[in-house]
Amino acid sequence: MELRIAQQHEYDMLEELISHAYLRTLQDELDDQLFGLQSLAIAWDGKQPKGYGFIYWPGPRELGVADLIPGCPEIFRMTVMPKYQSAGIGSEIVYFLEDQAKSKGYASIGLAVAYDNTRAAALYRRLGYAETVANDFTASYKQERSDASVETITERCTFLQKLL
Repeated sequence: MELRIAQQHEYDMLEELISHAYLRTLQDELDDQLFGLQSLAIAWDGKQPKGYGFIYWPGPRELGVADLIPGCPEIFRMTVMPKYQSAGIGSEIVYFLEDQAKSKGYASIGLAVAYDNTRAAALYRRLGYAETVANDFTASYKQERSDASVETITERCTFLQKLL
């Protein structure tokens, strides 16, 4: 398996794979990477992506969390393709993103996890992430349904942080 930051020539191949936020395209996400706001890491098995994760460099994306933990890059939208789950791919992506943050001189890294996502929370805690002062907040986002209608998803979350 090879881990690397997504490259311009891979965009077309990744369009079907990468979920993107409501009213944003993969190109929007990758433009943010070109401007240095975030990076998209891909785990590859030859030419087949196994999973991915983003890191947002300015700090937590939720304003209330950013006020409490300023300047802590946030890992987000971690995804491992179903046929590769439970094989350590998620851990490897997290380690890769941690190394990226260390190489840029950051002292810590964090991520938000929904309370009902117990499997992900257990993984992050095993990797050394711990509760922070932002241990209970609500995150909301919009998502387009298959019928093209839009729903708002609201989740209770905690922000976990790890010193690098």
